[in-house]
Amino acid sequence: ELGGDIEEDEASLVQRYMRDSPVLGLGMIFLFGVLLAFTPCVLPIIPITVSVITGGNADIPKKRLSVLLLMYVLGLSLAFATMGTIAAGVGGSVSALFDLPATQCGIAILFIALAFSMIVVYELQPPAWLMNLQGGAQKRSGSVIGAFMFGVLGAIIASPCTAPAVAGMLLVTAKTGSLPLGFMMFFMLGFGMGAVFYAAGALNF
Repeated sequence: ELGGDIEEDEASLVQRYMRDSPVLGLGMIFLFGVLLAFTPCVLPIIPITVSVITGGNADIPKKRLSVLLLMYVLGLSLAFATMGTIAAGVGGSVSALFDLPATQCGIAILFIALAFSMIVVYELQPPAWLMNLQGGAQKRSGSVIGAFMFGVLGAIIASPCTAPAVAGMLLVTAKTGSLPLGFMMFFMLGFGMGAVFYAAGALNF
C-alpha cells in the first residue's frame, strides 16, 4: 500500500511539474534523450546510421542532407511518442503488470540476457520482421521514406541500452493516464536522442 502511494505521488509530481513548468520539464527530458545517445549501444551506430541515411553519398547537398536527417529524427521521435501514448492509454494495467513478481523476474532475465550479448558471449539475432523492415529501409537509403523508416527502427535498435530508462518513464507515464503528456514526454526523449544524430551528420563528425 505504501509502495502504491509512492508511485501515485511520482505520477502526480510529473503531472504538476509538466503543468507548472512545461518548457523546463520538456527541456530536461530532451537533455535526457541527448545523454541516452551516448550510451554504448547508440553512440557506435551514429556514423553507420548517417551513412545509410545518405545512401553512402559523401557529396550529398547540405539542404538534402538536412531534410534526410530531420526525417530520421522525426521517425525516431514519433516511435518513442507512440510508446508513451500507448503507456498512458492503458494506464493502471501497465502499473499492475510491473508489480507482478513474474514480470519483474522476466525483466531481470531479459536484462541479464542483453548484458551477456553485449560482452559477446553470444549474438542475439533480430526477428525476421525487423530484418525485413531494415532491408526495406536500406533499399530506400538516400530517400525521405528510408530515413524516416530508419528513425522508427532506431528506437528498437537502441533498446538494449535505453530499455531501463524507457521502462521507468513508461511506468510513470502510465500512472498519469494523460495521452498528451505521454506523447510530449516521449517525443522530446526521441527528439533529444535524434538531435545527436542530426548534429553528427550535419557537422560531418
